[in-house]
Formats: sequence, structure tokens, C-alpha cells
Amino acid sequence: MTLPTVMDTVVIRGLTLKSLTPGNGTGISLTGSGNLFVENCVLDGWINGVSTTASWSKVFVKNTTFRNNSVGLVSNATSAGVAVEGSFFEKNTTGVLVTKGHVVLSRSVASGNGIGFVSGDGFFPGAGSQLTVQACQVTHNNDGIRTQYGGTARVSDSTIAGNATYGLNNPVSEGGGGTLERFGTNLMSGNAANFGGTITVGTLP
Repeated sequence: MTLPTVMDTVVIRGLTLKSLTPGNGTGISLTGSGNLFVENCVLDGWINGVSTTASWSKVFVKNTTFRNNSVGLVSNATSAGVAVEGSFFEKNTTGVLVTKGHVVLSRSVASGNGIGFVSGDGFFPGAGSQLTVQACQVTHNNDGIRTQYGGTARVSDSTIAGNATYGLNNPVSEGGGGTLERFGTNLMSGNAANFGGTITVGTLP
């Protein structure tokens, strides 16, 4: 589903969008600098469940499930703003990928993915990708939260447990890594290793 372009507002509510050919296509694609609201939906079996490629676009996701996708949600747009609340990322190769723009996740779950949440991408190194994770559950993935290729991620008040490789990972092997900061009280438990690479302990103002 490709949405209209310039400055439109589209609300998608209560739909299950399942790829007829698993691993192909994009469930919802925002290509113009408008506003997209996705509420109480299921995105299942796509290359990208929800994608924005439009600069200055705004995406708001509430109570939505992303499962069996290559990437559940991808922000690939300069100055895009994406807010996700109360949503589930399950059995994707990558739950959320931020290559450009700023994604904020709150009260959401990433479980059973290859990587839960990622900031930074080798196709757009140093593109200023920003990821904020607050009060989320990141469990039973391979990597929980990763930064790479100059991406930035900030994590606070989240449960990061039972991940098979790292809970928080900033691998220098991936384009020199990025910036991964942890704030407040995070529960880190039962990961093969809690930390990989340089993880910064941030101070809240």
C-alpha cells in the first residue's frame, strides 16, 4: 500500500496486511512528507512492514503487531519523525531499522527477532539516524539493541533479557560502530553478554 504524497494525512486502523508472497513487497509505504497514523493493525510477511522514505514525514504507530517481516518498521528519510507506542515486533529479521530520521519507541516489545532495534545502516553511514527506546521489553532476540555505521541509540527504563548474543551491542566491526547510551534504570538479565563494544552511561538532566 503506497500512500499519497505531499502533506496528506492518512489513518489506517484495524487492518491485517499479510503479504501474499512472504518476503516480498512493503505493507505500508509513505513516500510523501505527510502524516501517517497506523493503529491496531498487523503487518505480516513483508520485506518492510511499514516504511517511510519521505523527508519531514511523521509516522505514528499505536498497538500494532509486526511479525515475520525482513524489517518490521524502517525509517529511511532525512528528518522523519516516527513515534511507536504499545506495539509488538515478533519473529522479524530486524524489528526496527533507523537509517535516517528519529524513531522513538515506548512501551513496546521486541522478541524473537534476529535483531530487535537497530540504528545505523551501511548504505547510509553517518546519516544521523537516531533511536530512542523507553520503557520497552527487548527479549529473546539474537542482538537486543544495536548501533552501527554512525547511528545513535538511547535506552532507558527498559527490560533487556534473554538475548542470544548481546543485550546492547555497538560493534566496531560494523562501520566503526555508533553511539549507544543507556540512561536511568534498565534491567539487564540472562543475555549471553549484556554489552558488546563501547556503551556509554548517560546522565539525565
